Amino acid sequence: RADKKDEKIQRQFLWFKKNRIRFDKLWLKYFGLRNSIFLALKYGFVDNKAIATQCNLYAGTLTCKVKDFIGAFLYFGYLGITAFVVALIALVLNKRTTTIIALAVSSCAIVLSNPFLGSIAFIICIYLLTNKKD
Repeated sequence: RADKKDEKIQRQFLWFKKNRIRFDKLWLKYFGLRNSIFLALKYGFVDNKAIATQCNLYAGTLTCKVKDFIGAFLYFGYLGITAFVVALIALVLNKRTTTIIALAVSSCAIVLSNPFLGSIAFIICIYLLTNKKD
């Protein structure tokens, strides 16, 4: 029984070794930095109650116009649609740079409240990154 368990673990390890995703430290740092910037944008600007109160008092300021534009962009789901379209373009072009750009846009869509299409685009990007035959 122990031999079968070890054999199963060994087969799983070989499968993961064969189909692994190459994460280097620099890419992980950029991914974390990018997602923290998106979170800061969401909670520091889009969902900020102080800015919303200021916009209720003085609606004509540039900050309020930008906040309204971003809010409408998120509310109507344009960011998720944009992430999906960019992922489809990356799928057609099949280039690493377009895939990385699509990954950034899809993670932005997931973080900024468009998770449905953003997650589909993210899965497409991960598929493209893992099936590269470099």
